[in-house]
Amino acid sequence: MSLGPDYTDAYEITEDDRKLVTAFRRQPIGQHSPALQRILVKMRGEPIKGKYVLICQEYHKKWALAQMTGNPENPIEIVEERVFSNLEDAEWEVFKRRWKKYTGRDLAE
Repeated sequence: MSLGPDYTDAYEITEDDRKLVTAFRRQPIGQHSPALQRILVKMRGEPIKGKYVLICQEYHKKWALAQMTGNPENPIEIVEERVFSNLEDAEWEVFKRRWKKYTGRDLAE
C-alpha cells in the first residue's frame, strides 16, 4: 500500500552538501542546522529494505550495525563485523554508509 509520493524525493544530496559532513561528525546527536537536517531527513526517510540502522545490544554500552531486510519474518540482519561501544561512532558509521548510497562517494574517518 502506498502512502503517496515520498516527500524526500525533492531533497537532493549534492557535492555542495559536503561542507555539512563536518558538522555531523562533530555533533551526530542533538539539534542540527536546517541544511544538515534536510540531508538527515532524506537519509533517514529512505525505504526500509536495505536501510542501515543501529541495534542497542547493551543499554548505553554496545550498539551493532544492522540492515533492514524488508521481510516481516526476518526484519533485521546484523552486520557482524561492526559493533560499537560509543554511540557517536555508531551514528557516524551509519551516516557514512548512507552518504555513499546517495552520493556514490566514501567519507574518510
